[in-house]
Amino acid sequence: MRKAIAVMKKDFNEIKKNFQVFGVMIILPVIFGVVYPLILYFIIPSLVLEDPAALNMIINMFSGFFLLMAISIPVVVAADSFAGEKERKTIEALLAAPISDAELFLGKVLVSFLPAVILTYISAIIYCSLVNIALGYFLLPNSAFWFQMALVPLFALLGIEITVFISVRVKGFREAQQLAGVIIIPVLGIVMLNAFNISVFVAPWNYILLISIGISDIALYSLAVKKFGRENIISKI
Repeated sequence: MRKAIAVMKKDFNEIKKNFQVFGVMIILPVIFGVVYPLILYFIIPSLVLEDPAALNMIINMFSGFFLLMAISIPVVVAADSFAGEKERKTIEALLAAPISDAELFLGKVLVSFLPAVILTYISAIIYCSLVNIALGYFLLPNSAFWFQMALVPLFALLGIEITVFISVRVKGFREAQQLAGVIIIPVLGIVMLNAFNISVFVAPWNYILLISIGISDIALYSLAVKKFGRENIISKI
């Protein structure tokens, strides 16, 4: 575990130097956690009286954006952490380090997973607080929102695992990011359905979704570790 944490710290130092990656980690939480709630803060008082249905749709849509954030951040970070190593020509030295494939993979997962989950939860807290203050009563988090928060780490891990499969095969960060970005589309579909009150965050669909993503994470993790093995990576350099 100590070696995995060392890999995580090394990668995080690299990420801080790359504005294209680090910028996403800063901009998305600001947009979803501050800008959108402030918009709601100013429009809620008028919508409460004029169009409650529109208010409900906007709140549902903005609430769902946190799942987009939970999968967008790890996809960008993981693309840099895995494929970016090839682009920077640092992958050979990393593969020669005295560390097991499992520890190396875990370290790279943590640097993508932890910032995504932490930043998503912090943004969600700010969002709920501003919405409740604007409404003048307690609305969020409701049961559907709690369920979305339970899905955050599962979606983050799923995004990382899929990015691993892509990053092993491509040559650089941009290509990995573009291909991995496709997995955001199904999540965007869930968000839009939720905005129009066609929600998967109610029983029994919420449990089906939770179990499905959980099983997928477990199954893909072991495959991703094998795919990230030194032999597979060396053969693609």
